[in-house]
Amino acid sequence: MKSFGRVAIAMLVAPLMLASCALIGVIVNKTHPPRKVPAAYKPPAGKTVLTLVETSLTDTDQPVARMLTERLNKRFEKERVAAKTIPYEALLGLLARTPEFNNMKPAEVGKNLNADLVCYVLVHKFELKSPDLGDLWRGNFEAAVSIVDVATGEELWPVSSREGHHVRPVAMPPTNDSSPRYGDELAGTLCDGMADRIAKLFYDHTIPIEEEDQDQQLQQDVWSGF
Repeated sequence: MKSFGRVAIAMLVAPLMLASCALIGVIVNKTHPPRKVPAAYKPPAGKTVLTLVETSLTDTDQPVARMLTERLNKRFEKERVAAKTIPYEALLGLLARTPEFNNMKPAEVGKNLNADLVCYVLVHKFELKSPDLGDLWRGNFEAAVSIVDVATGEELWPVSSREGHHVRPVAMPPTNDSSPRYGDELAGTLCDGMADRIAKLFYDHTIPIEEEDQDQQLQQDVWSGF
């Protein structure tokens, strides 16, 4: 009977706790509503967009280009940044049959693939490990992005910088897990984060206050050595 009494009390208390948590969530949302963030730039509507990720195309970098391209293509179509996107396989096909591919400008690549706009992403740094940490994984992804008009070859955005818009870096703290499996997961996490930050440059969105706080705390942990 004593155990049944405890179960009965727990059954009564649990809904009250859930109700209290829900009430706290409502209060937090009202006192700290999600922050509205306007698009940094809205590309012309109804266009076909090619995502072109430039790296050194080493064995390490090429999967990164694929992962980032595929993630951005999904986001661009879901958020209607693009009416249509060019599959990564089409880009690989052009690369295979075009000896002078590496000398082509973004607009030329876009023209060959029937795109209207090119979302050109220049990867400045993609690290899964730091030399000072030995075999420990620690992620860092830095890139710049610009939007190029295929018809004119001009950069539509940003207009004031030839280096593109420097995206806020994505960084992950060190981990004690040195397994190859975690390295694959880390690469995917970095590409998810970078795709999210790039895509949100091109459409209005909101950021939950707790998500913003968590991201800021993570960045502080990363740069303080965790």
